[in-house]
Amino acid sequence: MRICLLAPANNPHTRKIAYTLKQRGYKINIFTFHKANLPGIDVTYFPPLINFFGKINYILNSQLIKRFLAVIKPDILHAHYVSSYGVAGFLTGFHPFIISVWGKDIYDAPNNIMLKYLIKRALANSDRVLSTSKTMAQQTKKFVTNKEIIVTPFGVDLTKFYQRSKKKTNKFIIGTARGLVPKYGIKYLIEAFAIFSKEIVNTELHIAGEGPQKNELIMLSRSLGVANKAKFFGFIQPSKIPEYLSNLDVFSMPSVEESESFGVAALEAQACGIPVIASKIGGLHETVLDGKTGYLVPPKNPTAIAEKLIFLYNNNKILTNISINCVNFVKKKYDWSKNYEVITKVYDDLTKL
Repeated sequence: MRICLLAPANNPHTRKIAYTLKQRGYKINIFTFHKANLPGIDVTYFPPLINFFGKINYILNSQLIKRFLAVIKPDILHAHYVSSYGVAGFLTGFHPFIISVWGKDIYDAPNNIMLKYLIKRALANSDRVLSTSKTMAQQTKKFVTNKEIIVTPFGVDLTKFYQRSKKKTNKFIIGTARGLVPKYGIKYLIEAFAIFSKEIVNTELHIAGEGPQKNELIMLSRSLGVANKAKFFGFIQPSKIPEYLSNLDVFSMPSVEESESFGVAALEAQACGIPVIASKIGGLHETVLDGKTGYLVPPKNPTAIAEKLIFLYNNNKILTNISINCVNFVKKKYDWSKNYEVITKVYDDLTKL
């Protein structure tokens, strides 16, 4: 079976899906507006036709995509991110056509009237609609009434993410690995760490990631007097993330927007046995079990984050039990080797029609 993924080729989620399907015997093509090199995968890049008005390029390129589809003749066209690739896929008129919603595309993009119209049309004319979380599926139902939204959990590769021995250190290390943008609320984690480190001396904050807020966050750590304890690691290659996580005692996801629709990073940390403190927002209540695999706190509340950090630091037995729960939880519900089968079942069912 040949699957054409209409998706951002530079995104690790796209890569994960593509290589998993290829390993299982599917023939994979990726049509993309984002340049990337994926060894062993046939990637076709569509450059922008207009340098401005970003999303209009998806519309303008749709007929060129249609011609390429006529050449490769895939069994299924699977678009990821409805407000861009999903709209482009819909305009090709190709079937069977699947759309996967990702988050901001279904939470934020519909605020634009024209884009909202196109999103509704794309969803209504698709053959299947997929969502990685129940929360996002409910959000998607606001825009399409004639479709069942199939939940396809985006799990963790347990051959890469598993519990390792932590490097020998007497420091209690809190960490995160997100883009340094307002959506992820890293400033609140730094503020929480400043509170925490006043009580707990032997601690560090590790921040992995790049983004436009980096200098602002560095300056914040300096103004709060924790610059010597807050370490900015910059971008970490995906292959190095498991090693980075293994040195943490607690992982934090202080996100501030409802478009935090799932929380793969939380699952990756838990697979490594790391408890997670996250905002009670979006789909994080599905991927972090409050009181069992970590704690959910109100967004934009550094005091609440600090209180949970202090509690875990002072209760090592509870920290150990939560760590065990984390590993078991991910193995049971979010093992990618099993989760991807939900997607392939959708493929198989469509091609049998």
